[in-house]
Amino acid sequence: MKILKVLLLILAFSFTTLNAVNNNALVTLNVENANVKDVLRALAQIAGANIVLSKDVNGTVTLSLYKVPWRTALGIVTEAAGLSYQEKDGIITITSKAEYETIKSLAKLQTIVVSLKYAKAKEVQGILEKKLSERGSLEIDQRTNSIIVTDLPDVIKDIKNLIKMVDVPNKQVMISARIVEVDYDAAKQLGINWSIGNVLDTLAKTRAGVSVIAGGEGESGLLIKFGKVLPTYDINAVLNQLESESKANILSEPKIMVEDNQKAMISSGKMIPVIMRDQAGNPVVTFYDATLKLSVTPHISPNNEITMELEPQVGDIAGILQGSSSPIISLQRAHTVLRVKDGQTVVIGGVLKTRSTVGHQGVPFISKLPVIGSLFGSRATSTEKKEILIFVTPRIVANE
Repeated sequence: MKILKVLLLILAFSFTTLNAVNNNALVTLNVENANVKDVLRALAQIAGANIVLSKDVNGTVTLSLYKVPWRTALGIVTEAAGLSYQEKDGIITITSKAEYETIKSLAKLQTIVVSLKYAKAKEVQGILEKKLSERGSLEIDQRTNSIIVTDLPDVIKDIKNLIKMVDVPNKQVMISARIVEVDYDAAKQLGINWSIGNVLDTLAKTRAGVSVIAGGEGESGLLIKFGKVLPTYDINAVLNQLESESKANILSEPKIMVEDNQKAMISSGKMIPVIMRDQAGNPVVTFYDATLKLSVTPHISPNNEITMELEPQVGDIAGILQGSSSPIISLQRAHTVLRVKDGQTVVIGGVLKTRSTVGHQGVPFISKLPVIGSLFGSRATSTEKKEILIFVTPRIVANE
């Protein structure tokens, strides 16, 4: 009789009695032409598991495993020997694959109804259907957001475990925006790095740190640029200081909560009334949207970095069409994708405003007289240039 060479080394975190399965057992197994029944019995003794072998279980196996979980070893051994196994009520039954298919064809089907708390039944339907056996079926009830599954008991168990994995609340992101009007020269004090590139799409026309002409309607384009606040700068302290010096004006500080991979919209501005004439010549007031809009779509990565799709849009009235009362609508927009750390601030710049102020100085009363008044007074025109900056800070909100 041929002598079989079997070496079985057991490594476990703790030893258990035979009536309690040791799921932490690690197995190092090196066998050559070993009787598969002997190997399976040894695995049962190692883990303290109850294993029943069918009369059709036979054959030999040759394999080498090093420190693998005993359940993984069980799956590898049965697969190598052309066997199948199923577990019910703590008892593992091992049969030939042919016998297993016969048992499945005769087994009684079960039906379960699972109501989802967070995921939408329609969205996870395709994932769950891949787990069904040939006899199984799956339906959804959109009214109650429930899933109805009919299948074999072991398939039902797998689907229940999969539902637990996918039916979890989406992470949420708090988008904090700050829209600031700042003196053009003072903006250089804000510690903004304009040299950050578009990290996800190297072919994108809109790149952070590069001034781009945003397409739109109107007489002129808009130079839009993207950047990040340097980590060494306390942007809040700098803005407060500039505001105290009348070099900055915080126009709006909106906040919005949004789920991961969903779009959030932030807007700030006003509706401008324009008086127009209808066909009968009657005055009609039409309101035009002259707002600054920003859509943000966050995507949370496994390492808790946030990739943001940013789409700023600026609408304004550029003037009146010559020969009519119709306004010229200026609409500029841009798009970029930036990856930031949780709590890091992104900056959108390039929206410039120029204001001219005419001042008058002179001798009181006399400088206002006709003809000779100009001899005793003077006019001075001053121009100030300001930039609108949008600071966007995403923060991941932990699920309760």
